[in-house]
Amino acid sequence: WPQELRDTERILRADCLITAHADDEAFALLGAFPAHDDAVVDELVSRLAILIERGPRREHFSLGASLFAGAGRIEAAEALVAKGRSALGPEDALDLAIELAEIHHNAGDVERAGRLYAEALESAPEKGRVLKRIERSYTQWADREIHVLSARLDEGSAGEKDIARLVRLVLDRTGAAEALEILSRGVVSRALRSDLLGAVYLCMDRPALACAAFGASDGAGYSSDAERYDHLYLAGIARERTGDHGMAASFFAGIAGERADFRDSRQRALKNYTRFMESQCEERVLVLEKSEAL
Repeated sequence: WPQELRDTERILRADCLITAHADDEAFALLGAFPAHDDAVVDELVSRLAILIERGPRREHFSLGASLFAGAGRIEAAEALVAKGRSALGPEDALDLAIELAEIHHNAGDVERAGRLYAEALESAPEKGRVLKRIERSYTQWADREIHVLSARLDEGSAGEKDIARLVRLVLDRTGAAEALEILSRGVVSRALRSDLLGAVYLCMDRPALACAAFGASDGAGYSSDAERYDHLYLAGIARERTGDHGMAASFFAGIAGERADFRDSRQRALKNYTRFMESQCEERVLVLEKSEAL
């Protein structure tokens, strides 16, 4: 049978089960559908709506949101999750919030996912469970991104931003050796290469080399404030680790003066400035030597 007829047959079976009030069997059948288009998604969600009216369960809303997300309808998924969170208890509502964050993460909207994860963490009684879900979601997303970007690099279609993103993801997921190998194959600007190399050296716990790499970029050639802040922040971390608290404070203060909410730049500026001032005020033992006039 053509796929369209097979889908119609399954939907009719689900209708029969719903009419017979065999809700669990109907739900299992709705969740077993293969990949589908928008029209099929609407048919499936309409059947889920009947099950929700009879007795809402977290699984109903999860499946509906997953169906919408699979069809690229993220706003519809978010609306359904919001409905579920208002209809269910606190624990189920929290699970739905985490699932919505995972949907946004998988769709590439990392910023929105981050806000949802932060909200979930704030309201979660067991924060460890939420953190594990965040870690799993990030790992799955990062591995998919690495696969896509590596394929672009292999076929020669990777741009400068693709290479930078790939180096940072690989550095976080697999380590410095793999990141260096990718950096050696990619064509990027001098400033970006220096920053990426500095990040690799920091990962290798070689802050002195990282300082040299960040210094080689001269802080020039950045297309956005975010890129410039990233450079200053990592350069500050490298200086902090070498004990150069004066320079570290100046880098972090340079960020905080323009954008105080950028990571923990304000706190690091204060901490390093305090350490720098303490080092300048430390008591020193001075040795006086008597000399005879010639």
